[in-house]
Amino acid sequence: MDHAALGEGMAATLESIMATDSPVFDNARSQMTLALDRLLAAGAAAGSIRGGVHGRTVLRALGGICGMQAA
Repeated sequence: MDHAALGEGMAATLESIMATDSPVFDNARSQMTLALDRLLAAGAAAGSIRGGVHGRTVLRALGGICGMQAA
């Protein structure tokens, strides 16, 4: 139950960050994108995932998924 509640809260947070171009969320988007870029680069260097995927792409995909769950 705790995990589901946390997931729902994270979905709402990601949706609010991705659903707007408000400068209020610029720092959060930038930091999440940078963290994802680093993780993706490490995964590609290790051969665990394919290269050429950018953090912003993953962040947008997560925002879309969160938007679907909220509907």
